[in-house]
Amino acid sequence: MLRRLMAAVLLLSGPALAEVRTVPVAATTLYPGDPVAADALIGKAFEADAAVFDNYVSSPAQARNKVARRTIAAGQPIPLASLKPPDMIQRGKPAMAVFQSGGLVISTLLIPLEAGTAGDVVQARNPESGLVVMATVKADGTLMIAAP
Repeated sequence: MLRRLMAAVLLLSGPALAEVRTVPVAATTLYPGDPVAADALIGKAFEADAAVFDNYVSSPAQARNKVARRTIAAGQPIPLASLKPPDMIQRGKPAMAVFQSGGLVISTLLIPLEAGTAGDVVQARNPESGLVVMATVKADGTLMIAAP
């Protein structure tokens, strides 16, 4: 009786939604901060539900110009959450900062206290005064200080 019930459930649930896709995987293990080069990726076939593939890199173009956020094992699908854009500024490396207010423009060097990519708000220290300010990282690698 139990077998018939299980068979009926399997028939009513319909065919499995699994499909086979070839997705890019890392040829070697990538560690946090490692750039993902196109030649470091190889294709490998995996079987999973179609919705599962949405969470993973599906083409080498999705990994282009990205770095590993966490360790990416060789031969495994690459979760999209494991990649990030490269940092535009590095912690401790002086960066040009600009403050604009109306027609007034002031530029100086600041020491970022954390790494950041375009659009991130980071803390940076003025080496002359020791004052710590919040600044937005711009795409060109400079910092924009907002008016208080």
